[in-house]
Amino acid sequence: MKLDRHVYEKDKIVVGGSLSSLSYAYINNLPVIFVELEKPFRLDSFDKNLDFGFMGLKSGISYSHRQIQQNLLLLIGLSGNLPLSANAAGMKVQENRLIISTKRHRVIKMDFNKLVVFGNSGVSGLSPQLGQKKEKNRVIDWFNVRSGSRISLDGISGEGDFVSQLYFYPSDRHGNKALKDAVCISYLTDEQLDSFDYSQTMARFKILNIMKEAGLRGKKNGKRRDDPLKINHYALKIEASERQVEENIVRYYEPDPRFEYRYDTAIELIEQASRPVGYLGFLAEKIWQ
Repeated sequence: MKLDRHVYEKDKIVVGGSLSSLSYAYINNLPVIFVELEKPFRLDSFDKNLDFGFMGLKSGISYSHRQIQQNLLLLIGLSGNLPLSANAAGMKVQENRLIISTKRHRVIKMDFNKLVVFGNSGVSGLSPQLGQKKEKNRVIDWFNVRSGSRISLDGISGEGDFVSQLYFYPSDRHGNKALKDAVCISYLTDEQLDSFDYSQTMARFKILNIMKEAGLRGKKNGKRRDDPLKINHYALKIEASERQVEENIVRYYEPDPRFEYRYDTAIELIEQASRPVGYLGFLAEKIWQ
């Protein structure tokens, strides 16, 4: 039988490529399909007190979002619940059938009782949208540190939504990993994004103040004449590199018994998680040992 003529049958299918959808699929031992895998921000990490024992991981460690995503993909894939990996190019719902086109121009058909929907990217045929709520944008500002890049700190918490968090990471511009660049996270409305008061220029000024208050200084500039035991330093210097804006839009849909729309965050799901039963739970227990 040709695969494009075969119809698979699944009770529930999770749709979406977010960390939340992967967490839900793993916790509930369900297949997950996505058109686009949402790659977490490289410096996002979970609190070290969050328990990842349900995945077989050690406690007391601050795992990055990317680490958890890769571990979830591995476990879900080994359990057989990642049927298309990252090969789905588009999805269409027709009654209780999910029709998936692949990047290799194949067609996969799956009949379902329930679609658990975390995102609508690349999916058509869902119930009509009733409305949406626009939350603050997550704004990521990248800066090159030109003077003062030998920084021992990994990050500093700011105040308020503008430059809420400042991270220092090994620079991609140098072979020397002891040299760091900076990136800050802000949460801004559309109106604030259009205002100079919340521009990268103003973020730069605020970051320089935060760095100075933390005792950071620019490059060394020889010994002081009045006290040879002390070192002169150039001023701190950073320059804007890139601004990324991540919209946060929550969409609401008409009720439909075929669909279950979920809005959980990954943290909310993980806080209530327990190890899956059966083969998937066995994998989680054994694979990291």
